Amino acid sequence: MGGSVLGRSVREGRQIKSAPSAVGKELRPTRGPAWLLFRAPGALILWWRYYFAKPGNIALSARQKGNPVMEVGFSLFFWGGIFFTLFLVLVGDR
Repeated sequence: MGGSVLGRSVREGRQIKSAPSAVGKELRPTRGPAWLLFRAPGALILWWRYYFAKPGNIALSARQKGNPVMEVGFSLFFWGGIFFTLFLVLVGDR
């Protein structure tokens, strides 16, 4: 008699809980449009790396995709490169 009845484990007497759903959490802007614009390049880069991963790198790119820390890190490199390039263009040859 080890089955479950109405979401309760008969043997253990505990209720079995399901994991909370993460569906749609990425689409909720909690910090405003400027934050989403800042994070967008990182999310796109990680998406690109996930869908066009080289053989052997799929597990790494799957762990990184959708990770907010990785998105912010890649966004920092992206925006830093943009500002550095603009700086060189505007200040160069002086």
